[in-house]
Amino acid sequence: MASNVAVPVEEELYTLDEIRRAYSTTIDEVSVIKAEFEYSKDIDTAVSDVTNAITKIKSKLPQDIKELQIIIDKDKLDSYHLSLAQVIANIKKNDSD
Repeated sequence: MASNVAVPVEEELYTLDEIRRAYSTTIDEVSVIKAEFEYSKDIDTAVSDVTNAITKIKSKLPQDIKELQIIIDKDKLDSYHLSLAQVIANIKKNDSD
């Protein structure tokens, strides 16, 4: 899943203005992809940019994934973190059907 979902999403996020970094963690069938933006970036613009980036590459992602959820973490002082949580339920089970 990391190569099919996380890598393409991270690569697209790195094209966004004022992005500090994008990184992911994948465990079992769950990937959490985080995008950190400069504090000067308007949060609504960041959310819109991330949403548009995902929409842009959605056709390149596996079709059996669930919709991305954008979670805003405003607790960071130096940047906003937009966490894109992606869940794929029972890929192995679906593949064997």
